[in-house]
Amino acid sequence: MSLTKLNYFVSIAELSSFTQAAKKHYISQTAISQQIASLEKELNIKLFDRTVNPIQLTEAGQVFYKDVKTMLSQYQNAIQKAQHTYKNQNRILTIGYSSFFEIQLIADIVVKFQKLHPEVEITFIKKNIDDLLSALGNGTCDVAFATDYAFDENNKKIKQYPIFKGSMLLGVGKKHPKVNQKTIDSKELQHEKIIFLSEEPSSLALKGMIENCRADGYEPCIIEKVSTLETLILLVELHRGVAFFPNVPQVTQDDRISYLSITNSPHHFQIVVGYPSKSLNTLTESFLSYVKETIV
Repeated sequence: MSLTKLNYFVSIAELSSFTQAAKKHYISQTAISQQIASLEKELNIKLFDRTVNPIQLTEAGQVFYKDVKTMLSQYQNAIQKAQHTYKNQNRILTIGYSSFFEIQLIADIVVKFQKLHPEVEITFIKKNIDDLLSALGNGTCDVAFATDYAFDENNKKIKQYPIFKGSMLLGVGKKHPKVNQKTIDSKELQHEKIIFLSEEPSSLALKGMIENCRADGYEPCIIEKVSTLETLILLVELHRGVAFFPNVPQVTQDDRISYLSITNSPHHFQIVVGYPSKSLNTLTESFLSYVKETIV
């Protein structure tokens, strides 16, 4: 009996469909049916009632499903704990981030920390916010950098520490009517078509921007959402709309478009580092201490 068969079984039980389970695991329906038939032969029981649509677990199948689900969860936890222990012993620090903003801002800190600790192996993982939170919770990520909306202050399992705060700029094309101005009043933005950068499926970033716009007294006219900075700059250059950019040199050094300061606005961004509230290893504690000392 293999873990693969058990994972197939759980997927079919939860999706009530051989077809959907086969798609989930990128195999043919015939192949997954054969695997379940083999599993039933090994157990000498029928796990599914195939006479009904959608298929259902038999009574024996329900009992088996409950225990298998628990076993697979424990197996994953065992892997994560073993990996966490291995990382501690081998001086591996895994840093998570959610977008290009964070990786640009923390690059200098990470490089300097590496020079102080050449024995440490630093790895990076890019995930959306929900997956970053899961990674922090299960130990596959030691620290995570993201905008402040990512971490719920009421989440007692995750702590956060602010490392960078700055204003937002408005990026406009070279033929925009306001291009020769250095500033633009927030009230003038209500007439602009806005292109929004979202590198993740989460709506938290969009929600945060909309709240900032409403605080300025207008409802943003969002005409498009894009997933990369390059696309965002290109669309602004083509005068498809305007866009918000964090006021940091690493982002605003592209001269194909112009950047205007937004006046009379609370519009800002803040980058924080998130980390588990308990059971920090010494390497993570050392890195966090260095981060906090560096940004003071």
